[in-house]
Amino acid sequence: MMKSIVTVAGSFDRWDVSKEKIELIEEPFSNCKNWNNGHYYSLDSSEIDQALIDYRINVLNFYGFKDYLLSLDYSSELVNIKVKEAEQGWSEHFDPNSLIILRRANLDSSASKKVSKIKVPILKILAKSDKVTNITNGRSTIKHLKSLNIDCNLIELDTPFGHYGPMVDSDECSNELNSFIENNNLVDL
Repeated sequence: MMKSIVTVAGSFDRWDVSKEKIELIEEPFSNCKNWNNGHYYSLDSSEIDQALIDYRINVLNFYGFKDYLLSLDYSSELVNIKVKEAEQGWSEHFDPNSLIILRRANLDSSASKKVSKIKVPILKILAKSDKVTNITNGRSTIKHLKSLNIDCNLIELDTPFGHYGPMVDSDECSNELNSFIENNNLVDL
């Protein structure tokens, strides 16, 4: 039997997707020269490319990345450089039209009917300060999984860095993570 650890970001029901949220993703691009309702690929896309960069920087800041960097006592100039560096690799590999199409595909999607087929243990790690993945929904997800006799646990991190918190404050849950790995014989990965 193959054993592995898989990290997943998301939820079974896309409760957070609405037409209004899709419009919020479209908004930064819709006023760009040559946007053409997303059909811009053979046109000059420099304005769209810059809008994508700005969009990603806003997302990183919403996730708590900038707050984390500021907590390290970096200067504002260095924080801006680090945010820009983090953004660059991302925006070079994505385009806004694909983001919008993927978000539309999430509208009313649900994996709830397949949840009972889960056969692996689950460890969900969420920040209490997360503005992206609601901690209340995380708790109800774990409660639902347990009602289906799925081996699962939730770690609630006390971190001020929101969605970005589990990536930078993972020391807070290292004992629980090590126990999860050992208890599920994942040590020799």
